[in-house]
Amino acid sequence: MHGRRSQRRVGADLVEQFAGLADFFRPAALTGSDEQVRDKVGRYVDAGADQVNIALRAPFNADALERAAAAIGVETVGTADRLSGL
Repeated sequence: MHGRRSQRRVGADLVEQFAGLADFFRPAALTGSDEQVRDKVGRYVDAGADQVNIALRAPFNADALERAAAAIGVETVGTADRLSGL
């Protein structure tokens, strides 16, 4: 689980990406531990979703994307390599 410092960083990241809309996007953001990410995606599936779109904002964090994909059981192949040049 993320500590207070990590939670503050996530909050700062949301503000940096979304400015005044950060609080609006906060409930939908995939943040927290791997288990928390799985639980959040699972709630969408339980509500009837058959797909979940994940939007990334530049600058891309390919390692975080791969970690999130692994947490929810999605296989990625070379994502970090493909995104590193963007």
